Amino acid sequence: MINFGAFLAQRGITAALFLVAIAFVLFVHGAVPFYAAPTLGQALWIAGFGYSFVQDSVLSIHANHFGWPAPAPIAFGLTGAYPVGLLIAAGFNALDAYSAVVGLWLTVASYGAWKLSRQVGVGPKLSILTALVWMTMPALWAHSGYSMVSIGMALMPFYLWVALRAVLYVPSCRISAALVAAGHLATCVISVFTDGYTFVMFAIGAGTISMVGWIRGLPTRRHYFFVFPLQAFSFGLAYLFYKAYFETVDDALSPMDFFRGWGVDITFLLVPTRGMLWLWDTLRLSVARSDAEFFGDGSVWATTFALPLVVAGLVGWWASRSKAWFTAAFLFAGLFGFYMALGPSLKVNSTKPVDHTSALMPEMLAVAPTGSEIISANIPGFQSMRASYRWSVLGFVCFWVLTLMLAVGPNSGRRQVLASIWISLLVLLNLPNLSAKWSEYKSYREGFFVLENGVIGEVDSDFEAGEIVAFLPYRNDFLANYLAPRTNIRTYNTGGDKNLYFARQHWPIMMRELGLGVIGPDLGGKVLEILEQNEADAVVLPYFDLLRAAHDGKVTNVYEDSLRPVVDELKRAEDADVLERESYAIVRKKSRSHPSVISSR
Repeated sequence: MINFGAFLAQRGITAALFLVAIAFVLFVHGAVPFYAAPTLGQALWIAGFGYSFVQDSVLSIHANHFGWPAPAPIAFGLTGAYPVGLLIAAGFNALDAYSAVVGLWLTVASYGAWKLSRQVGVGPKLSILTALVWMTMPALWAHSGYSMVSIGMALMPFYLWVALRAVLYVPSCRISAALVAAGHLATCVISVFTDGYTFVMFAIGAGTISMVGWIRGLPTRRHYFFVFPLQAFSFGLAYLFYKAYFETVDDALSPMDFFRGWGVDITFLLVPTRGMLWLWDTLRLSVARSDAEFFGDGSVWATTFALPLVVAGLVGWWASRSKAWFTAAFLFAGLFGFYMALGPSLKVNSTKPVDHTSALMPEMLAVAPTGSEIISANIPGFQSMRASYRWSVLGFVCFWVLTLMLAVGPNSGRRQVLASIWISLLVLLNLPNLSAKWSEYKSYREGFFVLENGVIGEVDSDFEAGEIVAFLPYRNDFLANYLAPRTNIRTYNTGGDKNLYFARQHWPIMMRELGLGVIGPDLGGKVLEILEQNEADAVVLPYFDLLRAAHDGKVTNVYEDSLRPVVDELKRAEDADVLERESYAIVRKKSRSHPSVISSR
């Protein structure tokens, strides 16, 4: 009884510490429903899909309110959008639903990091601390603005735990083999419908672990007659599921100069960016960077600082290289991840020429080729990973696993103390300015209610349920994804480059002929033509940017001056009624004027 009671007490302490760690992780990521949110624009984008799903059916996984007329699949993040929709149906507002779902997946990711730590031999309590190292990585919280991309990154230890367990665990019977296979397949399906980047990284990591294990003959070579077919079946079927759901977009969206521009500069790996990491800023060991100087965007240099983790990982690998065969697999996969993150060309503090304003990088401006263009240009899957720097996440997770080896060994002694100190220091080195970050997270929720009580409420009162509306000229209209299901209208517009590409294939020819964001002299005529042909019940000329408003939570009339001649022209048209609001103008055929509209500017 005493031993059993002590066992339960130890489990209880571990569970309590894990819950405290989860609370800290949610705080760092801003995933606290009713108080804050990790982001705004991408949260509304994800929530819009979920909102549309549940308005059609609890079983629906296509949106029918935006990207009209074709039912719209979501390019990535179905594992977030669907549960968000269920919470909205249960009474949550969109942003709190999103925060709750992110919190759920962060909890799963933390559990996966803990389980992988335990799998390689770290003690149960120290595994909680090692999981915190991963869950506070800047690559995770600094990608919150990309919604489920950050969740896919956070889940990488969970994925690799499943992969490593499939190799180390030899099923004793058909039932246990079936359970392992089902778990592996389910994980692959979750991965591919969360984020395509990390799905490919998962496949690389799992394949590398299996190949090294097979070469070493561990646990037995015969076991790989089970492992290799399982991996091929699971990854292949998951990919086919995704392809059936969302047809592959033509990669004309991704020229090689994009891969090059979004490749990691060597200096980004070695020196942190100012304004990202609290301790490094305090010690004045960070440097300022901006898109005025560097190619790509802020995520390339803000999320890729790797020096402390790489040093710790190399020490961990050296200390355990002869004791744990799988460390070689993580070393190879990690180095491959960092290699691919460089992109097709080597950059060493490579800055833009004075007259170069594009984020894309021509080959002539690079130091030297890396050779990875052969892979990125020719291998399916790799061709779509245009933001090359994201490959660094494979490097981070593998070197994090190698860092765990510092904590593998006796439960007491000098090594454990030193490992605990170093791992705690890594957590501290990972943290942003928490006060400033928390203020940012709260501002997202405030911005959400500004939109809800402002332009979204106005649109809701101006249109009847089910009306077909075109926002012209169309752009990457992120806010349309939330605005349409929230107000129960149908619109051609949508946000996200892949979803926009998909939607345009099904638009009427009059819509397709309009240029992206073009306010030309023929826009007024096109509006009248669309209404005359009954392609839309109404056309909205927004004076604000639906992409910027979704991300900022502010409605600023940046296009009013350029649209004014079009609005005035339509006011003079005999067969059109024009109603102006503060942030947009609505155009209808006279015979289809909204009966409830009685006011104007």
